[in-house]
Amino acid sequence: DGQGGIFSPDGLHYYQIKQSDANSIYHYTLSTAFDISSSSMTFTGGNSSHGFSTALYGARISGDGTKVYAMQYGNGYLWQADVTTPYQTQSGLTNPVSLHLQTDLGGPNAIYNHFWKSDGTKFYAWGNNSSPGEWSCSTPWDISTASHVITLSGFPTYQSGGMNNGGFWMSADGTKMIVYATDYYRLINYELTTPWDLSTLTYHSNIANFTNYANVRNIFFAGNNVFTDQSGNQSLKKHTVRTSKHVLLWKV
Repeated sequence: DGQGGIFSPDGLHYYQIKQSDANSIYHYTLSTAFDISSSSMTFTGGNSSHGFSTALYGARISGDGTKVYAMQYGNGYLWQADVTTPYQTQSGLTNPVSLHLQTDLGGPNAIYNHFWKSDGTKFYAWGNNSSPGEWSCSTPWDISTASHVITLSGFPTYQSGGMNNGGFWMSADGTKMIVYATDYYRLINYELTTPWDLSTLTYHSNIANFTNYANVRNIFFAGNNVFTDQSGNQSLKKHTVRTSKHVLLWKV
């Protein structure tokens, strides 16, 4: 019953927020990197003593494991806390701070997740049926130093009439953004002509179709695999992008 999760950069930790307990950040260790089979994943504990508000989505971890993040779905706040022991979120979480992204995004408060550039100097958020936005941080990974760069308006969507966003991800070089369009059960590929510059975002192509694959709240990539997190009675799943046209698209 996932509401958004993420691997650590080395694939040996997984962090998740569950629909059944949307106030806790759950931590798992993996004996094999990015292997979500029951033989590899071990649950180490959940932590609700983070000082965040409730109704959380989209857990994220900083590159060095010293900060953890989550979106507050109902009012558009991004929360951040320090991790006492790097990557071990089941232990101490301190110094919570928040940033109201919806002030900059406009539109609905429904934001499931966000994405960080690997050096922590930029992050991106995209609300449900609204427009994507970009922020920069003068201190890497610290949202208290964030400044709003741009929110796109009138950007090209897969079809006219808007698009409900079930999660998005960006390539390691900052030239591609993949969105799960929940209205159409598709992965949509956008490209940035200038890396990491959201103002240069353009629609490119439809990558993959999923049959009646609803309630997706998060997507993320590792190698040629795409992982989806679903709310309700579903869970974390791994898919392989097999088409010859796109198999080399994501090397992260």
